[in-house]
Amino acid sequence: MPRNRDERFTIRLTADEKAFITGKMRESGFNNLADYFLHCVSNNYTVVVDVLPMLSVKNELNKIGCNINQIAKKANTYGFLSEDSVCMLMDNMKEVRNTVNTGVDVFIHGNATIDQCKCSTCQANAHNKHNNKMSPSA
Repeated sequence: MPRNRDERFTIRLTADEKAFITGKMRESGFNNLADYFLHCVSNNYTVVVDVLPMLSVKNELNKIGCNINQIAKKANTYGFLSEDSVCMLMDNMKEVRNTVNTGVDVFIHGNATIDQCKCSTCQANAHNKHNNKMSPSA
């Protein structure tokens, strides 16, 4: 049964955009744009990523980077670092590692912890973490 297409959908494109879309349409084996667009919209999906948690990680890393730059400036100015500066640098490096790990976890798993995530990688990591806590050498 033929479809009655009585609604119009208009978009404005540059000549390059039109040529690109028309080329993709032909590569995909379609003869008209309406069928091609309907196919693309029906058979593809959109991924929405919440980047807000990553912005807080970026801001935290920026602050840590400023601290490290201040320590480097002291080292370059005076030719050495005090024991306090070395300790602060080590603490900052630990913060960077923890912040990056937390950011990656949040990005991959949302607000779920590794124990809550059901993907095979996290399940294996949670299992290994549990076994390490239980072993006598840990």
